[in-house]
Amino acid sequence: MNEDFNFNELMGDNEMEKKLEEYRQKMIEEAILENYRRIETNGLSEFHMRHLETSELIALKQTLNTMLEYFVDPDIEAYEKCAVISKEISKIESVLSLKDTADI
Repeated sequence: MNEDFNFNELMGDNEMEKKLEEYRQKMIEEAILENYRRIETNGLSEFHMRHLETSELIALKQTLNTMLEYFVDPDIEAYEKCAVISKEISKIESVLSLKDTADI
């Protein structure tokens, strides 16, 4: 095989690390945009959210907050998308508050 390959040397290469970080950022951006398109088209179903575990709702809310951070970035400034995401976060918070009162 190829005994000359040295992974440590490869990862020590700043140019390779830069390319990997650019690729990671691009994948995150694509996921955010695809998630937004789906949310814009379908919204989030409160009925389905009521059947999620609290930990799943919290993770979903964190995902939407990450999306908000992306859209308010000065290079993006997609505030109309923030309004759509904020509406969905409100739905999650509503379901979470219902779950909290059900646990009492």
